[in-house]
Amino acid sequence: MTVVIVDADGKQHVARIAETGAYVTIAACPSCHAAQPQIRGTGITHHDHDTYYARAVARCCSAALRMETRVDTIFGIEEDERVLHGRPRVY
Repeated sequence: MTVVIVDADGKQHVARIAETGAYVTIAACPSCHAAQPQIRGTGITHHDHDTYYARAVARCCSAALRMETRVDTIFGIEEDERVLHGRPRVY
């Protein structure tokens, strides 16, 4: 899984996921330049084949950001969710 934070100017920042998974950190906040700010997602807006897009906020200055999380999948997010949450099939 790869997480990228996109600021208001469209610049991408590679994020590290915290051990607890509750937030991610980047090198510096794009808004207030605080070192290693904690950034939390506030809700998934949409997804494509292998990436979730979500609104995010920096805890240091409440800057509005976008979080893009690319997941490892072969058949795509929709098919993975169908298999995980669908009824069991016997072939």
